[in-house]
Amino acid sequence: MRALILLAALTACGDKEPLETATPVEDSDDVEPQGCGVVELDVQGPEAPKVGDSWTVWLRCDGATMLGATVLRFDPPSIATLDDNVATFVEAGETTMTMQVGVYRETLTFTVAP
Repeated sequence: MRALILLAALTACGDKEPLETATPVEDSDDVEPQGCGVVELDVQGPEAPKVGDSWTVWLRCDGATMLGATVLRFDPPSIATLDDNVATFVEAGETTMTMQVGVYRETLTFTVAP
């Protein structure tokens, strides 16, 4: 009985056009991929951070928040703890923060006060 139901379900799609005679998709080589005009970091938190402060960091493309695989890192890494795109500063000193979403990347160098 189960085999009969499975066979019926598989043959129900049989009235579709075979791939060889399906309408081809037109090539769009003449369309230029759209990129970002302006890529910038959007930092939500104190302008001059100190130990204990947190920043929520977003990467923006022409003002729109970029979504996707995101990497946020600090050099030196010990200066902040990370929870997704929220950095909490645990050490004072100069640091370089880099955020990357897909192929877009921005860097900011600043000092965390004690």
